[in-house]
Amino acid sequence: MKITHLWQDYSPNLFDRAHPLCLAHGVQSEVVCQAFIDNGAAALPHTSWVRRRAPAESNSTALAARIARRLRRPLDLARFARLVQARVQAGAPQVLHLHFGTTAAALVQRHALPSLPMVVSFYGMDVSQSLRDTDTLRAYAMVFRQATLLHVLCDEARQRLVDAGCAADKIRIANLPIDLAAIPDIGTTPTPTTRFLIPARFVEKKGHKLLLDAMRQLCDAGLPVQLTCFGYGPTDWLVQAVAERGLGQAVRVVNNQQSGNFIADYVDMLQAHDVVLAPSIRASNGDDEGGPALTLVMAQAAGKPVIVSDFPGAERSVADGREGLVVPAGQAEALAAAMRGMVGDHARWQRMGQLGRQRVVVEFSEAAYWQQLQGWYSTCSPQP
Repeated sequence: MKITHLWQDYSPNLFDRAHPLCLAHGVQSEVVCQAFIDNGAAALPHTSWVRRRAPAESNSTALAARIARRLRRPLDLARFARLVQARVQAGAPQVLHLHFGTTAAALVQRHALPSLPMVVSFYGMDVSQSLRDTDTLRAYAMVFRQATLLHVLCDEARQRLVDAGCAADKIRIANLPIDLAAIPDIGTTPTPTTRFLIPARFVEKKGHKLLLDAMRQLCDAGLPVQLTCFGYGPTDWLVQAVAERGLGQAVRVVNNQQSGNFIADYVDMLQAHDVVLAPSIRASNGDDEGGPALTLVMAQAAGKPVIVSDFPGAERSVADGREGLVVPAGQAEALAAAMRGMVGDHARWQRMGQLGRQRVVVEFSEAAYWQQLQGWYSTCSPQP
C-alpha cells in the first residue's frame, strides 16, 4: 500500500507522526506540502513542497510581511494544487491522508482534490474557526461526501462535523501520539518557589492574558511563584501584557522560534518547572483547541501535574482532581484558585504527575496511533 500525505503548512519534527510511522513500518509513504517550514530539522525521505518558508515569515506581524503573505497565498495554492496532481499521478497512491480539513477545502475550492479513497484529519482551527466561514463550509460539504473517513480528536469536534452535515458513521476519534522515547520521566522536586510553565503558541486561544491576570492575583497575595511563557509567534503583545500588569519580575517570555529541536528544548523547560498550564479559551475569531493540547500531554508523560481549562479535548488526558485540575475556560478567578492550590504542595504534584504519566503512556502512544492508522488505511483500500 502507498499513502500520500497532503499538508498546506508542514513542520518537520513537531507533531506529525503519520508519515514517520508509515516509513518505520515499511509502508510506502510521501508528504506533499504547500509550505515546508524550514525550522532547521531535516526533511524525511519522500517529502516535496512548493516553497520552503522560514518560521519568522509566518510569525511576522509587520505590514510588509502581511501584504506579502496575502499576495503570495493564491499563487502558492495554485502551485500546490498542480504539485498534488503531479505527485498523485506519478506515485499512484492507494490512499490520501489530508492533514487539516482546510487543506482538503483549499483543494476542493480549486477543483484539485483527487478522486481517491481518503482520510481527512481535523486538528483544531479547522473544526472551530473555519466553521464560521461560508466558503469553507461549502467546500466541507464536498469533502464530507468524498472522504472515506474523517478523523477528529475529541467528542466535541465530532459533534461539530455532524452539525455541519457530515455523516456520523464516517467519523473516527483518535489521539495523536507523542514521542514517548524522547520524553524522560522527570517527575517533581520540592522547590521554595512554585514554577509554572505555559507551553503554547503566542495566540489568543491559548489564554495567556487570562493567565497573567491570575498570576497578578497570586503575586498580590505574596505567594512565591514564577511563570514562563514558552512558545513561538509574535511576542510584542505578550511582552506588553506582562508589563501592563507589572509582572516583569515574575514572568518571562521565551520564544523558541518554532525550532526543529522543539522536543529537546521543551524537555529542558520541563526539567526547570513544577506545574504545567493550558488555560485555553475560545478566541474572538472562533478558534479553539479542538482536541488535546499535545504540549500538555508531553508534560504529563514527563510526570508533571497540570492545570487545564475545560476546552474541547482536555478530557482526553485530564480528569479533575486526578491527573490535574480542570477549571472553567475564561475565568481568571478560578484559574488563580487552582494555581494557588498547587503552590508548594509537592505531595499533590507527585501524585497527579504519576497518574498523568500512567494515563498518557498508554493512550497517546505511537503503537496505539499506528493501530488506528492501519485500520483507517485498510478501510480505505482493502487488500486482496
